[in-house]
Amino acid sequence: MRLDQLLSDPLGAMLHLERWCNDGSPSGLSFGAHQVAVKHRPREGEPDFSVPTYAVPWERAELSLAAPSPEVAAAVLGDRGPLLAVHPDNPVAPPWPAGPALRVVPTASARTVVALEPEPVLHVKLHYPGLLGRVPRELDAHRVRASVRMSSALEEIRELLPQSCAYLAETVGVVARVDGSDLGVVYRETLPRHCAGGPRGAALVPFFALFSTDLHAPDDPPLLVQLLDHGAPERGLRALLDLVLESYAALVFGQGLVPEDHAQNLLLQLDGDGRPVRIVRRDLLDWYADLEIRRRRGLPTDFVRALDVSHDAERAHGGRSYAFDFRLGDYILDPVLECAARYLGVDRDATTEWIRQRVHALAAHHDIDLKHYFQPYDQTYRYERSLRIWQNSRPLFHLAGPPTYR
Repeated sequence: MRLDQLLSDPLGAMLHLERWCNDGSPSGLSFGAHQVAVKHRPREGEPDFSVPTYAVPWERAELSLAAPSPEVAAAVLGDRGPLLAVHPDNPVAPPWPAGPALRVVPTASARTVVALEPEPVLHVKLHYPGLLGRVPRELDAHRVRASVRMSSALEEIRELLPQSCAYLAETVGVVARVDGSDLGVVYRETLPRHCAGGPRGAALVPFFALFSTDLHAPDDPPLLVQLLDHGAPERGLRALLDLVLESYAALVFGQGLVPEDHAQNLLLQLDGDGRPVRIVRRDLLDWYADLEIRRRRGLPTDFVRALDVSHDAERAHGGRSYAFDFRLGDYILDPVLECAARYLGVDRDATTEWIRQRVHALAAHHDIDLKHYFQPYDQTYRYERSLRIWQNSRPLFHLAGPPTYR
């Protein structure tokens, strides 16, 4: 895809990039491990399909809210009860009245779809009764609460975050019991939320699309190259990376909120001239609250998913390293630097050293001692890339080699 095409039709371009400009996860499990019906898959499936909804009686629904926009509240919270959207692969149909069917397009994650009709346009994260990639994708009450609680926490601190940092709010969660099991859905809004002011965003690009090949236009250079190839690629690359690092530090070191920053969850927002202006994070389910930092900052600690050094130090230190060294390092920084070095001749070693220095400076700005924060400091925690996780509880992180970017 060409940059001018992206800017001329941001929504259409993003839907195209989700499906056709994704070389896959380093795990190798992005495609082929799906149990999704072929017609509903992002790569082989139909251009769009229909998702049924059901009006759950209020007394039968568990509802989680985090400052939904009036348009979303009006669309999802009907007079008969909140709408439960159900993936068509689900073998069990809820027993309640049908609501309006959604015309949807799958994203790269398959079970998260973009609902185009009826308005407003929404991202809808659906319960999926099977395996996608590494893990089962059921949406039970625990997971729905975790997602919406994290969105609420971000809403509380939105004005404290830097201009580089934005997120897609997960403002409504609905759960109902069907045949003895939880069936849930999370509604994610499409307009990024960030602090007031700053540059106006025009288009969103999933990070995987920055360095992947567009299967419908394989001769087009990667979008990252198009963004940086203006005579000073190293300066442009560092400016882009600084958006990533500054926003990460503000969340993790400043607020004790630890995202899962792989290339599907991170979006780059561009202005109308194609300049990177901020990082937008989506999919809040697998975020953690770092309770040590939140206690230090005097912030609430009532989270469904948390890391707590005082309770389980190994898990807390493992989660910190996993988020930074494995997810951000292997899934974002590695492929971005590889692409910039390959196509634009950017010095990878020099950029890596610049990242290290910038991470230390940002940690110091937030009064974080990295040698205390990461333990053991000279090793990292990660999962095996090829590991297939079939159970709801993921295995413990294991210690691996030295860090690259700190």
